[in-house]
Amino acid sequence: MKEAIILASQITKDFVSNRSLLVHELLDRPILNILVDQLKDAGVEKIIFLASESDGDLEKAMDLVDIDFIYQEVPATKDISFSSYDLEDDAEVLVFDSFCPFIGGELLKDFLQKTKDMEAGALRDKNSNSDLGIYYFKGSYLKDKTLESSNLNNLFDQVQTIDLDQNFLVIKTRRDFYKAQELLKTRILERLVDSGVNIIDFNSTVIGPQVQIGIDTTIYPGARILGQTKIGAFCIIEGDTSIINSTIGDDCHIKASYICDSEVHDEVTIGPFAQLRPKSIVRSGAHIGNFVELKKTDFGEGSKAGHLAYLGDSIIGKDVNISCGVITANYDGKNKHQTIVEDKAFIGSNANLIAPVKVAEAAFVAAGSTITEDVEKEALAIERTKQVNIKDWVKRKKLK
Repeated sequence: MKEAIILASQITKDFVSNRSLLVHELLDRPILNILVDQLKDAGVEKIIFLASESDGDLEKAMDLVDIDFIYQEVPATKDISFSSYDLEDDAEVLVFDSFCPFIGGELLKDFLQKTKDMEAGALRDKNSNSDLGIYYFKGSYLKDKTLESSNLNNLFDQVQTIDLDQNFLVIKTRRDFYKAQELLKTRILERLVDSGVNIIDFNSTVIGPQVQIGIDTTIYPGARILGQTKIGAFCIIEGDTSIINSTIGDDCHIKASYICDSEVHDEVTIGPFAQLRPKSIVRSGAHIGNFVELKKTDFGEGSKAGHLAYLGDSIIGKDVNISCGVITANYDGKNKHQTIVEDKAFIGSNANLIAPVKVAEAAFVAAGSTITEDVEKEALAIERTKQVNIKDWVKRKKLK
């Protein structure tokens, strides 16, 4: 069985932070997840995390890790006995007291292969002649050992080294973290450019490692694209746009907007300064204009919301016009309610739709109306009080 022991407090000791290094993110991925992925790729089935008493945030992050693990707090003054971890004699155990973001699962697998006939081994950078903080131990060798927290080298300096011809960055300090982030960012951008994406400025563009972008899409300076995001071909993503965990179709134009956990279909224009909050869908040919906010809304094909609108918990049909200042009042202080606007309806400026409410197909809501009841097909809904002009009211007010 392949196992790993992560000396989390050692990995964090030179990194100036109140949080464990392992919960910090390289671009948008926590280091913990990167490390776990490396170990999974190497065939590791079980991980033991030994953390300091101040690493409570690391314990919370462990809930998101999909692998068998043991989490234990170990005071800095206490020696660590490996006999308590029930290591099998033939177990192949990797021990980490540092983190190399680019080491890769295949290299770890190769390291395990080269050390299978050894009792202990260490990875070393051949060029700098320094250990990478990654060690191998046979279970029978390690389980009878005690690790002195104050002097790790007592255990590690006797092992046989495996030299690497490549240079691998070890993250120990904030400066190392910055270098790793810049290197990762450059690798991602170069990969995308090589695949046919047009990136105007490397320095000001941030794209995460899991992002996919189609051919002939242009990314302008200041864009931030992270998470499990997929962008189609022939799109224009203008600067100051953030797209997180979302899908963008082909031929879309996104202008200085924020899109999170949402879905945008083909030939859609969004922005500037629009916001798509989670569970929103904008269907093909639609337009979301400046200062429009969607939340959990399905916005239909060819429909338009030009400016200054809020649509929450809504279903908007095809070819609907949402005019300036339209608001769905979806929250009553306790529960959220749904608004439905069917195909070809017209919602006039500054209308309030008080959910739950339905505006039927081709209906027309007059500007300035507050709609509290359903509107029938092709009907005109108008709700306004009669205008009253009080003569000389300002003059009399000034005399008081």
